[in-house]
Amino acid sequence: MIRRISLVVLFGFLYYGCSDDDSPGSNEDEGIPGATFMSGGLFGLSMASSDGADWSFGNNEVPQNNNWNLAAGNGVVVMTFASTGSTVGGAGFSRYASFPNEVTSINGPFLRAFTFGNGQFLGISDNGTVYTSTDGLTFVNRTQNIELATTEVVFGNGLFATFTLQITAGLRKIFTSADGETWNETVLTDSETVNDIYFGNNQFIVVGTSTGNQNACWTSSNGTTWELKTMGFESEGTPAIVAAGDGRIVALSLGGIPGSNVWWSDNNGDTWNTESGFVTNSTINDMAFGNNRFVAVSGVVAVSSDGGENWSINAPNNGTMRNIIFNP
Repeated sequence: MIRRISLVVLFGFLYYGCSDDDSPGSNEDEGIPGATFMSGGLFGLSMASSDGADWSFGNNEVPQNNNWNLAAGNGVVVMTFASTGSTVGGAGFSRYASFPNEVTSINGPFLRAFTFGNGQFLGISDNGTVYTSTDGLTFVNRTQNIELATTEVVFGNGLFATFTLQITAGLRKIFTSADGETWNETVLTDSETVNDIYFGNNQFIVVGTSTGNQNACWTSSNGTTWELKTMGFESEGTPAIVAAGDGRIVALSLGGIPGSNVWWSDNNGDTWNTESGFVTNSTINDMAFGNNRFVAVSGVVAVSSDGGENWSINAPNNGTMRNIIFNP
């Protein structure tokens, strides 16, 4: 049964309904800058950049909101947050009419995993409840399954895809859905841990470790049939973040871990190159590909324009960036 999450969200919708230029539209609408990296983080941080080096910052952030994840679509940008004690409550959404500015925060569940696809925003709470919204204001409860509790959800090839944090018979599961209500599950072969999922190069990509302490990458075009590729032993570091583009897959460890902290592959993960000592000791929180470069965020921004082999570091803000997406 579909039900609305809160009356506060409905009030937020009525408030926005009074605006002439706030209605959802295409990705080319004013609210979503094209060909742009967008990032958010602690204390209301919101920022945008075309190259990962020069950033513009929101001038009306909500400092008590720790932004968690964001998505762009239907003419707006929506950021989920967990509050540090704000007037809007413990968690919710920040809706940007013109990112990274014109933001209003509203109450709602904490959606750690969040994305946009098939004309709607989709988020998953820590108890596995799935919420969707077309306007970024009014969210509806689609389904609940504790196995859907996750840290990341992505969209590609007409499907939402996520991985479960729970272990079934020693293995992890992948869940896919076209609408957010009906989900199909697939056991990921030889999966000991799963750390991240990304859609790039026209396929879903998962990184983690396989049985036998092997670093691993799994790839799939449909989210159901997966191919396992080994990346080396855990003693060389563990891939925790992954992104892909222009035929290359790049994976990073969290940072500050001795050993091989960056991996890249040009043949869909069949063979990997690795480099020891990634460029920052900061914990890497997220990475995205766009404008012919990989951009990773943490307390600093790391940018690679040669497919992950060399990185430049800048610190555009004193805050910590928790997430990053690229809007083409």
